[in-house]
Amino acid sequence: MVDLPANQATNSAVPTLWARTKVATLTDAEAITVLGLQYKLLTEHTSFVAVDELTQSEPGAAQYIEVPAEMPEGVSRDKLMYAPGSWRPHR
Repeated sequence: MVDLPANQATNSAVPTLWARTKVATLTDAEAITVLGLQYKLLTEHTSFVAVDELTQSEPGAAQYIEVPAEMPEGVSRDKLMYAPGSWRPHR
């Protein structure tokens, strides 16, 4: 026989596991969003955003930096509004 404590505050995974299971059973977007935000879950209505608080820029004009990105599956470069490398910001 195993004796379990009635309340164990050190097991913080249980509420998150409960919330994940609950979200999987819900269909209401608002309820999913509320649980996702409350329990910090990634859901179809919530996401994670990384914010860098460090700003490294020099005074003066803005600098254009082209950042390569993977094309999503099923998207063709020849169907883009602008040809790759042809778009530049207004100066």
